[in-house]
Amino acid sequence: LQKKWEVALRREGFHASDTSVLCSHHFNQGDFDRTGQIVRLRDGVIPSVFSFPVHLQRDHGYALPASPTALKTRLNEALARVEHLEREKKNSKAREKRSSKRSLNSTLVRQNWQFEIHVYVILTLLLNSLFII
Repeated sequence: LQKKWEVALRREGFHASDTSVLCSHHFNQGDFDRTGQIVRLRDGVIPSVFSFPVHLQRDHGYALPASPTALKTRLNEALARVEHLEREKKNSKAREKRSSKRSLNSTLVRQNWQFEIHVYVILTLLLNSLFII
């Protein structure tokens, strides 16, 4: 149960113990046992009410929205995300292909220059040897 509390709180470095306390605002009203004079948490209750920043909030992927319009909205969002990722993949592959072509082109240019230098050196040596004789 302590491990479940640690996961639910999402606090880095937090380790729950028998003496750990948490504000009652992080529990639902049904999580409390109010039958006696002392209000206590029911057994096995995990804190579930938080106001996390947007980037830390998680949507439960297994829970489908009750209304068809909410379900349709969620489906459209998922399809838009898929299209966006496919476009990113296509653009990334195109960038990679252009980069590969540029790299190949620069390699060929460098090899062409080296070949021309070798031809020049050979011709120069041949011409010099012709004039020396």
